[in-house]
Amino acid sequence: MRPLARRAVAPEDFPFLDRLRGHDDAAVFARVEADPLGFPWLDARERAKGPESTRGHRGRKCLFCPGSPGNPAPMRHDDFIGQVQARARLDSRGAAEAATRASLETLAERIPPALAEHLAAQLPREIGEHLRRVATAPDLPATGIRMTNEQFFARVSERSGADLPKAVHEARCVVEVTDEATVGSLTDKVRDALDDELADVLFAGSSGR
Repeated sequence: MRPLARRAVAPEDFPFLDRLRGHDDAAVFARVEADPLGFPWLDARERAKGPESTRGHRGRKCLFCPGSPGNPAPMRHDDFIGQVQARARLDSRGAAEAATRASLETLAERIPPALAEHLAAQLPREIGEHLRRVATAPDLPATGIRMTNEQFFARVSERSGADLPKAVHEARCVVEVTDEATVGSLTDKVRDALDDELADVLFAGSSGR
């Protein structure tokens, strides 16, 4: 296809060009090494402007700026499992791994596959794989499998090998850590995809009843 018209463009056609600036890679790397969570690593002149200069980053989660003050650095696999183990009061990391796998695989069966994949993308790779493995299964309906509250936790129990009350608590701990490991309103969408009764139990947290 041929263009209908052509027009030469010069720097003066961009009125705000003088306000743009590139990055000094060496300076950025040095600031990252000195303060990994200090994004956006303002220089003295910008810091003097106060909070207005960081609007869009400070005080809220930002999907595009991991490591910023409003968005902690991505959670690592070992940290995720360690948090599940501590909150569920499990004897070993292996038990925490089993609880995580069982809870997330069952959750992936229940919610739409596209939502499970979005959730997996924000989790540590090994953790997210529990969701992807189920979400990409050819026999999973596009809307997820409808199941009762009892059926959901029975599947978690069967997968993890824990008795039902313990499986319920472990699943709540996994979802609590998952919520803390992700940004934006993703877990709100997960909750919206569940029946109210199931959501109330699953999102009750490690200390909920």
